[in-house]
Amino acid sequence: MMVAGYTNQAINDVEVLDLNSPNTTCLKPANMATTLTDGVGTYIDENAMVCGGSTSTAAATTDCYTYNAQADSWSRSLTVKLNQAR
Repeated sequence: MMVAGYTNQAINDVEVLDLNSPNTTCLKPANMATTLTDGVGTYIDENAMVCGGSTSTAAATTDCYTYNAQADSWSRSLTVKLNQAR
């Protein structure tokens, strides 16, 4: 999964890559709930989670965002935060 990034400004774009089938078209789930660069992600209970990074104002954040595939939406986690902005 490729989440957010930077193209002369922070973006909230998301694409899912299938590394087992590199010739297939990327899936296009809903965009992130916020613009973000340099976040780190993982999967927890089959849900993608992205934490940290920098917002569109270049401020480091402690927020984490979870993707719900059934609802095709991202939301800021109310229970998970980084101890230090990074």
